[in-house]
Amino acid sequence: MNCDEMDRYLHAYLDNELDVSDSLKADEHLLRCEGCREKLEEMSIIKTLLKSFLLMEVPPPHLWSKISQRVKLYEKEWGRIAWWRLPFVVASALAASFLIALMLMLSSKWIRQEPFLLLSEAVNNHIPSPLSTPPVDELISTDASQVQAWFQGKIEFAVPVPDLEAEGLTLAGARVVHFIDQRVPELIYSGQGKYYSFSLFPTLEIPEPELEKIEVEGKHFYLGKFKEYQAVLWKDDRASVFCALVSKEDRQRLLAIALKIAEV
Repeated sequence: MNCDEMDRYLHAYLDNELDVSDSLKADEHLLRCEGCREKLEEMSIIKTLLKSFLLMEVPPPHLWSKISQRVKLYEKEWGRIAWWRLPFVVASALAASFLIALMLMLSSKWIRQEPFLLLSEAVNNHIPSPLSTPPVDELISTDASQVQAWFQGKIEFAVPVPDLEAEGLTLAGARVVHFIDQRVPELIYSGQGKYYSFSLFPTLEIPEPELEKIEVEGKHFYLGKFKEYQAVLWKDDRASVFCALVSKEDRQRLLAIALKIAEV
């Protein structure tokens, strides 16, 4: 695959719409082409921002004061306007209102994203479960040692594969997904008719989540819900990663599984 072909396939690659053959060709091209990797990174960031529920900046108080003064001025002038000029005045007022609204939208800055971007990304990555179309790359296996070996060369750190048989969960496989511009490991478990995804994100520049926080034996766990999915997040200082466990499971049950993974 060359750069022109990669340019045509970037959107489909990012949206996980390529078949296995084209996806592997795209992976190989991205490994050796810095320019296409940069394009993919920019596109991924834009997509992440568009998925976020962004709120606009609150307009400064003096702006509303100016608008109020202008409205009062129009009210004073209204009585002196000839009847035949009313349609033009109304049209001008509507145009002015539209321009003010447009200026507010264009001049606003995004000041807050979702409660925690990592929560939304972990849930969005989980939603395609069970394993189906490869997001970037995937392996269907119940063998923990095979999964660990499969991650080597794909992820920059050693990926642990927790044994959750005691919790009634069976390893179903693994996949590599995108988080902004990074490749992130995700483990898929199944049990009692539900699927669970366990992801590990590098902690570089990840702030403390603005979520409900509980402390268990000195370790902090963050509980959140997004798109009807429950999630438990926590930081693993030993591996310098942020962990996320997602499922449509009861919150307390999901927390108990997270405590088992975190060895608390």
